[in-house]
Amino acid sequence: MEILRKEMLEDLKAEHTAPCISLYLPTHKTSPGRLKDPINYKNLLKQLEQSLRQKYSVDETKSFLKPFEELADNEDFWIHTTEGLAVFSSPDFFKTIVLQMPIKEQLIVSDSFFTKPLRNYLQTKDRFQVLAINLFEIRLFEGNRHSLSEVALHPSVAKDMEEALLDDELEDRNKRLTVASYGGVGIGSVAMRHGHGHKKDKSEKYIERFFRVVSEDIELYHSKPTGLPLLLAALPEHHHLFREVNKNPLLMKEKIEIDPFGVPVEKLSEMAWKVIEPNYLSTIENLMAEFEEANGKGAGSINLEEIGKAMALGQIHKLLVANDTTIGGKVEDKTTGTLKTGDIEDPEVGDLTDEIAEIVMDKGGEVIVIPKEKMPNQAGLAAIYRYKL
Repeated sequence: MEILRKEMLEDLKAEHTAPCISLYLPTHKTSPGRLKDPINYKNLLKQLEQSLRQKYSVDETKSFLKPFEELADNEDFWIHTTEGLAVFSSPDFFKTIVLQMPIKEQLIVSDSFFTKPLRNYLQTKDRFQVLAINLFEIRLFEGNRHSLSEVALHPSVAKDMEEALLDDELEDRNKRLTVASYGGVGIGSVAMRHGHGHKKDKSEKYIERFFRVVSEDIELYHSKPTGLPLLLAALPEHHHLFREVNKNPLLMKEKIEIDPFGVPVEKLSEMAWKVIEPNYLSTIENLMAEFEEANGKGAGSINLEEIGKAMALGQIHKLLVANDTTIGGKVEDKTTGTLKTGDIEDPEVGDLTDEIAEIVMDKGGEVIVIPKEKMPNQAGLAAIYRYKL
Protein backbone atom coordinates (compact mmCIF):
# COMPACT_ATOMS: atom_id res chain seq x y z
CA MET A 1 0.00 0.00 0.00
CA GLU A 2 1.44 3.36 -1.03
CA ILE A 3 0.54 7.04 -0.73
CA LEU A 4 -0.24 8.57 -4.10
CA ARG A 5 2.59 10.24 -5.99
CA LYS A 6 2.50 12.04 -9.34
CA GLU A 7 4.89 9.57 -10.96
CA MET A 8 2.46 6.74 -10.20
CA LEU A 9 0.07 8.20 -12.75
CA GLU A 10 2.71 7.70 -15.44
CA ASP A 11 2.95 4.02 -14.49
CA LEU A 12 -0.82 3.71 -14.72
CA LYS A 13 -1.03 5.59 -18.02
CA ALA A 14 1.55 3.28 -19.60
CA GLU A 15 0.28 0.51 -21.85
CA HIS A 16 -0.85 -2.57 -19.91
CA THR A 17 -2.27 -5.92 -20.95
CA ALA A 18 -6.08 -5.99 -20.82
CA PRO A 19 -8.18 -6.34 -18.79
CA CYS A 20 -7.18 -3.25 -16.79
CA ILE A 21 -9.19 -3.31 -13.56
CA SER A 22 -9.63 -0.10 -11.53
CA LEU A 23 -11.28 -0.47 -8.12
CA TYR A 24 -12.06 2.45 -5.80
CA LEU A 25 -13.41 1.88 -2.30
CA PRO A 26 -14.22 4.30 0.55
CA THR A 27 -12.50 3.02 3.70
CA HIS A 28 -12.19 4.00 7.37
CA LYS A 29 -9.32 4.68 9.77
CA THR A 30 -11.25 3.60 12.86
CA SER A 31 -13.87 1.10 13.95
CA PRO A 32 -16.70 0.29 13.53
CA GLY A 33 -16.40 1.48 9.89
CA ARG A 34 -13.05 -0.24 9.46
CA LEU A 35 -14.60 -3.63 10.28
CA LYS A 36 -16.94 -3.32 7.30
CA ASP A 37 -14.24 -2.38 4.76
CA PRO A 38 -13.13 -5.96 3.93
CA ILE A 39 -16.78 -6.97 3.59
CA ASN A 40 -17.53 -4.13 1.16
CA TYR A 41 -14.38 -5.01 -0.74
CA LYS A 42 -15.41 -8.66 -1.10
CA ASN A 43 -18.84 -7.57 -2.33
CA LEU A 44 -17.09 -5.55 -5.04
CA LEU A 45 -15.09 -8.64 -5.99
CA LYS A 46 -18.35 -10.49 -6.61
CA GLN A 47 -19.35 -7.74 -9.04
CA LEU A 48 -15.91 -7.92 -10.61
CA GLU A 49 -16.23 -11.67 -11.14
CA GLN A 50 -19.59 -11.22 -12.87
CA SER A 51 -18.17 -8.50 -15.08
CA LEU A 52 -15.14 -10.57 -16.09
CA ARG A 53 -17.19 -13.68 -16.81
CA GLN A 54 -19.06 -11.82 -19.55
CA LYS A 55 -15.88 -11.79 -21.62
CA TYR A 56 -13.40 -14.27 -20.14
CA SER A 57 -13.34 -17.98 -19.32
CA VAL A 58 -13.65 -19.41 -15.80
CA ASP A 59 -9.90 -20.08 -15.58
CA GLU A 60 -8.99 -16.63 -16.89
CA THR A 61 -11.38 -15.00 -14.45
CA LYS A 62 -9.88 -16.95 -11.53
CA SER A 63 -6.42 -15.81 -12.60
CA PHE A 64 -7.48 -12.15 -12.76
CA LEU A 65 -9.20 -12.36 -9.36
CA LYS A 66 -6.32 -14.06 -7.53
CA PRO A 67 -4.36 -10.92 -6.43
CA PHE A 68 -7.61 -9.25 -5.33
CA GLU A 69 -8.55 -12.27 -3.22
CA GLU A 70 -5.10 -12.40 -1.64
CA LEU A 71 -5.53 -8.76 -0.64
CA ALA A 72 -8.97 -9.53 0.84
CA ASP A 73 -7.37 -12.10 3.17
CA ASN A 74 -4.52 -9.82 4.28
CA GLU A 75 -5.66 -8.81 7.79
CA ASP A 76 -2.68 -6.52 8.39
CA PHE A 77 -3.56 -4.54 5.26
CA TRP A 78 -7.09 -3.78 6.44
CA ILE A 79 -6.00 -2.30 9.79
CA HIS A 80 -3.90 0.37 8.04
CA THR A 81 -6.47 1.92 5.73
CA THR A 82 -7.33 5.63 5.54
CA GLU A 83 -10.28 7.39 3.85
CA GLY A 84 -9.98 5.73 0.46
CA LEU A 85 -8.39 2.84 -1.38
CA ALA A 86 -7.53 2.43 -5.05
CA VAL A 87 -6.50 -0.92 -6.51
CA PHE A 88 -5.23 -1.37 -10.07
CA SER A 89 -4.64 -4.73 -11.67
CA SER A 90 -3.88 -6.23 -15.05
CA PRO A 91 -2.12 -9.50 -15.99
CA ASP A 92 1.23 -7.67 -15.81
CA PHE A 93 0.56 -5.16 -13.00
CA PHE A 94 -0.88 -4.84 -9.47
CA LYS A 95 -0.80 -1.79 -7.21
CA THR A 96 -2.69 -0.54 -4.16
CA ILE A 97 -2.78 3.17 -3.26
CA VAL A 98 -4.18 4.80 -0.10
CA LEU A 99 -6.05 8.07 -0.46
CA GLN A 100 -6.50 10.72 2.22
CA MET A 101 -9.96 11.68 1.05
CA PRO A 102 -13.43 10.14 0.89
CA ILE A 103 -13.95 8.52 -2.48
CA LYS A 104 -16.88 7.11 -4.40
CA GLU A 105 -17.07 3.34 -4.81
CA GLN A 106 -16.28 2.47 -8.42
CA LEU A 107 -15.32 -0.64 -10.36
CA ILE A 108 -14.20 -0.27 -13.96
CA VAL A 109 -12.90 -2.97 -16.34
CA SER A 110 -11.44 -1.53 -19.50
CA ASP A 111 -8.44 -1.52 -21.85
CA SER A 112 -6.76 1.13 -19.68
CA PHE A 113 -6.84 2.22 -16.05
CA PHE A 114 -9.34 4.81 -14.82
CA THR A 115 -7.26 7.47 -13.02
CA LYS A 116 -9.44 10.58 -12.86
CA PRO A 117 -10.01 10.35 -9.06
CA LEU A 118 -6.24 10.17 -8.53
CA ARG A 119 -5.54 13.16 -10.74
CA ASN A 120 -8.29 15.13 -9.02
CA TYR A 121 -6.67 14.37 -5.68
CA LEU A 122 -3.24 15.53 -6.85
CA GLN A 123 -4.75 18.68 -8.36
CA THR A 124 -6.33 19.96 -5.14
CA LYS A 125 -4.67 22.76 -3.18
CA ASP A 126 -5.33 21.45 0.34
CA ARG A 127 -2.48 18.92 0.45
CA PHE A 128 0.48 19.38 2.79
CA GLN A 129 3.12 17.55 4.82
CA VAL A 130 3.83 17.67 8.55
CA LEU A 131 7.31 17.13 9.98
CA ALA A 132 7.09 15.85 13.55
CA ILE A 133 10.36 16.12 15.43
CA ASN A 134 11.77 15.95 18.95
CA LEU A 135 15.32 15.44 20.19
CA PHE A 136 15.30 11.73 19.45
CA GLU A 137 13.36 10.98 16.28
CA ILE A 138 11.36 12.31 13.35
CA ARG A 139 8.22 11.27 11.51
CA LEU A 140 6.78 12.68 8.32
CA PHE A 141 3.07 12.81 7.52
CA GLU A 142 1.14 13.76 4.43
CA GLY A 143 -2.51 14.62 4.14
CA ASN A 144 -5.22 17.17 3.52
CA ARG A 145 -8.32 18.50 5.24
CA HIS A 146 -9.55 14.96 5.82
CA SER A 147 -6.65 13.12 7.42
CA LEU A 148 -2.93 12.53 7.80
CA SER A 149 -1.01 9.38 6.94
CA GLU A 150 2.59 8.63 7.82
CA VAL A 151 5.04 8.73 4.93
CA ALA A 152 7.79 6.15 4.69
CA LEU A 153 11.02 8.15 4.89
CA HIS A 154 13.47 7.87 2.03
CA PRO A 155 16.28 5.42 2.94
CA SER A 156 18.81 8.26 2.90
CA VAL A 157 16.91 10.36 5.45
CA ALA A 158 18.28 10.25 8.99
CA LYS A 159 15.60 8.67 11.19
CA ASP A 160 16.89 9.85 14.57
CA MET A 161 19.59 11.97 16.23
CA GLU A 162 22.12 9.15 16.46
CA GLU A 163 21.85 8.39 12.76
CA ALA A 164 21.93 12.08 11.79
CA LEU A 165 25.04 12.80 13.84
CA LEU A 166 26.79 9.68 12.59
CA ASP A 167 26.09 10.67 8.97
CA ASP A 168 27.21 14.21 9.73
CA GLU A 169 30.47 13.09 11.33
CA LEU A 170 31.25 10.83 8.36
CA GLU A 171 30.58 13.73 6.00
CA ASP A 172 32.86 15.98 8.05
CA ARG A 173 35.62 13.37 8.05
CA ASN A 174 35.39 12.98 4.27
CA LYS A 175 35.50 16.75 3.78
CA ARG A 176 38.54 17.06 6.03
CA LEU A 177 40.34 14.36 4.07
CA THR A 178 39.41 16.03 0.77
CA VAL A 179 40.56 19.47 1.94
CA ALA A 180 43.77 18.07 3.41
CA SER A 181 44.60 16.26 0.17
CA TYR A 182 44.47 19.61 -1.65
CA GLY A 183 46.47 21.47 0.96
CA GLY A 184 43.44 23.00 2.73
CA VAL A 185 43.08 23.85 6.37
CA GLY A 186 41.09 20.72 7.21
CA ILE A 187 39.56 20.90 10.64
CA GLY A 188 39.34 24.66 10.63
CA SER A 189 37.17 24.66 7.50
CA VAL A 190 34.79 22.15 9.04
CA ALA A 191 34.32 24.29 12.11
CA MET A 192 33.36 27.21 9.88
CA ARG A 193 30.88 25.06 7.97
CA HIS A 194 28.97 24.15 11.10
CA GLY A 195 29.28 27.53 12.73
CA HIS A 196 30.03 25.98 16.13
CA GLY A 197 31.23 28.74 18.41
CA HIS A 198 32.78 28.36 21.86
CA LYS A 199 29.66 29.91 23.41
CA LYS A 200 27.50 26.93 22.52
CA ASP A 201 27.59 23.93 24.84
CA LYS A 202 28.00 20.46 23.46
CA SER A 203 24.32 19.47 23.69
CA GLU A 204 23.19 22.54 21.73
CA LYS A 205 25.74 21.77 19.04
CA TYR A 206 24.34 18.26 18.71
CA ILE A 207 20.75 19.51 18.50
CA GLU A 208 21.71 22.11 15.91
CA ARG A 209 23.50 19.52 13.78
CA PHE A 210 20.57 17.09 14.11
CA PHE A 211 18.05 19.71 13.01
CA ARG A 212 20.24 20.84 10.13
CA VAL A 213 20.69 17.29 8.78
CA VAL A 214 16.95 16.57 9.09
CA SER A 215 16.07 19.83 7.34
CA GLU A 216 18.43 19.10 4.45
CA ASP A 217 17.25 15.48 4.09
CA ILE A 218 13.55 16.31 4.15
CA GLU A 219 14.00 19.09 1.60
CA LEU A 220 16.01 16.92 -0.78
CA TYR A 221 14.08 13.67 -0.59
CA HIS A 222 10.51 14.78 0.20
CA SER A 223 9.79 18.49 -0.25
CA LYS A 224 11.40 18.94 -3.67
CA PRO A 225 9.82 15.81 -5.22
CA THR A 226 6.30 16.67 -3.99
CA GLY A 227 6.33 20.48 -3.91
CA LEU A 228 4.01 20.35 -0.89
CA PRO A 229 4.07 22.96 1.90
CA LEU A 230 5.73 21.65 5.06
CA LEU A 231 4.38 22.33 8.54
CA LEU A 232 6.67 21.87 11.54
CA ALA A 233 5.28 20.21 14.67
CA ALA A 234 7.66 20.41 17.62
CA LEU A 235 7.98 21.67 21.18
CA PRO A 236 7.97 25.50 21.43
CA GLU A 237 11.66 25.66 22.38
CA HIS A 238 12.74 23.76 19.25
CA HIS A 239 11.09 25.88 16.56
CA HIS A 240 13.54 28.78 16.63
CA LEU A 241 16.66 26.62 16.38
CA PHE A 242 15.20 24.47 13.61
CA ARG A 243 14.36 27.57 11.56
CA GLU A 244 17.86 28.98 12.12
CA VAL A 245 19.41 26.02 10.29
CA ASN A 246 16.57 25.42 7.81
CA LYS A 247 16.95 26.34 4.13
CA ASN A 248 13.84 24.56 2.85
CA PRO A 249 11.69 27.22 1.11
CA LEU A 250 8.59 25.04 1.50
CA LEU A 251 8.70 25.21 5.31
CA MET A 252 5.73 27.33 6.37
CA LYS A 253 6.04 30.21 8.82
CA GLU A 254 2.99 28.80 10.60
CA LYS A 255 3.71 26.09 13.16
CA ILE A 256 2.34 23.59 15.65
CA GLU A 257 3.87 24.01 19.10
CA ILE A 258 3.39 20.64 20.75
CA ASP A 259 5.18 17.40 21.40
CA PRO A 260 3.92 15.66 18.23
CA PHE A 261 4.73 12.24 19.67
CA GLY A 262 2.43 12.84 22.63
CA VAL A 263 -0.82 13.13 20.66
CA PRO A 264 -2.73 10.71 18.40
CA VAL A 265 -2.37 11.20 14.64
CA GLU A 266 -6.05 12.20 14.47
CA LYS A 267 -5.42 15.07 16.88
CA LEU A 268 -2.31 16.14 14.98
CA SER A 269 -4.38 16.11 11.78
CA GLU A 270 -7.01 18.41 13.33
CA MET A 271 -4.36 20.83 14.58
CA ALA A 272 -2.58 20.84 11.22
CA TRP A 273 -5.72 21.65 9.22
CA LYS A 274 -6.63 24.44 11.64
CA VAL A 275 -3.27 26.02 10.77
CA ILE A 276 -3.42 25.22 7.04
CA GLU A 277 -7.04 26.17 6.31
CA PRO A 278 -6.59 29.98 6.24
CA ASN A 279 -3.78 29.59 3.69
CA TYR A 280 -5.89 27.21 1.62
CA LEU A 281 -8.88 29.57 1.59
CA SER A 282 -6.60 32.45 0.67
CA THR A 283 -5.18 30.42 -2.23
CA ILE A 284 -8.68 29.68 -3.55
CA GLU A 285 -9.72 33.34 -3.21
CA ASN A 286 -6.60 34.43 -5.10
CA LEU A 287 -7.38 31.95 -7.90
CA MET A 288 -10.93 33.28 -8.17
CA ALA A 289 -9.64 36.85 -8.27
CA GLU A 290 -7.11 35.85 -10.94
CA PHE A 291 -9.90 34.33 -13.02
CA GLU A 292 -12.21 37.34 -12.64
CA GLU A 293 -9.41 39.69 -13.72
CA ALA A 294 -8.52 37.50 -16.71
CA ASN A 295 -12.15 37.04 -17.68
CA GLY A 296 -12.70 40.79 -17.57
CA LYS A 297 -9.82 41.27 -20.01
CA GLY A 298 -10.99 38.57 -22.40
CA ALA A 299 -8.28 36.17 -21.20
CA GLY A 300 -10.56 33.73 -19.42
CA SER A 301 -13.87 31.92 -19.88
CA ILE A 302 -16.39 29.47 -18.45
CA ASN A 303 -17.86 28.81 -21.89
CA LEU A 304 -17.20 25.20 -22.96
CA GLU A 305 -16.88 26.01 -26.67
CA GLU A 306 -14.37 28.79 -26.00
CA ILE A 307 -12.42 26.59 -23.58
CA GLY A 308 -12.23 23.87 -26.25
CA LYS A 309 -10.71 26.25 -28.79
CA ALA A 310 -8.19 27.61 -26.28
CA MET A 311 -7.30 24.04 -25.30
CA ALA A 312 -6.53 23.13 -28.92
CA LEU A 313 -4.25 26.17 -29.25
CA GLY A 314 -2.41 25.29 -26.05
CA GLN A 315 -3.33 28.66 -24.56
CA ILE A 316 -4.85 27.53 -21.28
CA HIS A 317 -2.55 28.57 -18.45
CA LYS A 318 -4.78 27.30 -15.64
CA LEU A 319 -7.88 25.13 -15.87
CA LEU A 320 -10.11 25.27 -12.79
CA VAL A 321 -12.24 22.14 -12.40
CA ALA A 322 -15.13 21.82 -9.94
CA ASN A 323 -14.66 18.79 -7.72
CA ASP A 324 -17.02 15.82 -8.21
CA THR A 325 -18.16 17.25 -11.54
CA THR A 326 -18.63 15.34 -14.77
CA ILE A 327 -19.84 16.66 -18.12
CA GLY A 328 -20.93 14.05 -20.60
CA GLY A 329 -19.19 14.44 -23.93
CA LYS A 330 -15.95 14.07 -25.81
CA VAL A 331 -13.38 16.07 -27.77
CA GLU A 332 -14.22 15.38 -31.40
CA ASP A 333 -11.20 17.15 -32.87
CA LYS A 334 -8.11 17.96 -30.79
CA THR A 335 -6.69 20.23 -33.50
CA THR A 336 -9.72 22.56 -33.53
CA GLY A 337 -11.06 21.92 -30.04
CA THR A 338 -14.48 20.90 -31.33
CA LEU A 339 -16.49 19.40 -28.48
CA LYS A 340 -19.58 17.22 -28.44
CA THR A 341 -21.76 16.93 -25.34
CA GLY A 342 -23.96 13.94 -24.54
CA ASP A 343 -25.39 11.67 -21.88
CA ILE A 344 -22.69 10.55 -19.46
CA GLU A 345 -24.50 7.18 -19.15
CA ASP A 346 -23.99 6.52 -22.87
CA PRO A 347 -21.07 4.05 -23.25
CA GLU A 348 -19.95 5.96 -26.35
CA VAL A 349 -19.70 9.18 -24.33
CA GLY A 350 -16.96 9.94 -21.80
CA ASP A 351 -16.30 12.61 -19.21
CA LEU A 352 -15.54 15.83 -21.06
CA THR A 353 -13.95 17.52 -18.03
CA ASP A 354 -11.50 14.64 -17.71
CA GLU A 355 -10.54 14.65 -21.39
CA ILE A 356 -10.06 18.42 -21.53
CA ALA A 357 -7.97 18.34 -18.34
CA GLU A 358 -5.64 15.69 -19.80
CA ILE A 359 -5.12 17.67 -23.01
CA VAL A 360 -4.46 20.88 -21.06
CA MET A 361 -1.80 19.11 -18.97
CA ASP A 362 -0.21 17.56 -22.06
CA LYS A 363 0.13 21.08 -23.49
CA GLY A 364 1.81 22.42 -20.34
CA GLY A 365 -1.20 23.92 -18.59
CA GLU A 366 -1.99 23.52 -14.89
CA VAL A 367 -5.19 21.82 -13.74
CA ILE A 368 -6.55 22.76 -10.32
CA VAL A 369 -9.54 21.13 -8.63
CA ILE A 370 -11.71 23.68 -6.80
CA PRO A 371 -14.64 23.16 -4.40
CA LYS A 372 -17.80 23.37 -6.49
CA GLU A 373 -19.28 26.16 -4.38
CA LYS A 374 -16.21 28.35 -5.00
CA MET A 375 -16.33 28.09 -8.81
CA PRO A 376 -17.42 31.18 -10.80
CA ASN A 377 -21.15 30.90 -11.56
CA GLN A 378 -21.04 27.30 -10.30
CA ALA A 379 -19.43 26.31 -13.63
CA GLY A 380 -17.86 22.89 -14.06
CA LEU A 381 -14.82 24.37 -15.82
CA ALA A 382 -13.16 27.78 -15.87
CA ALA A 383 -10.06 28.65 -17.89
CA ILE A 384 -7.40 31.30 -17.45
CA TYR A 385 -5.56 31.88 -20.75
CA ARG A 386 -1.91 32.66 -21.25
CA TYR A 387 -3.02 35.81 -23.05
CA LYS A 388 -6.14 37.30 -24.64
CA LEU A 389 -7.33 35.24 -27.61
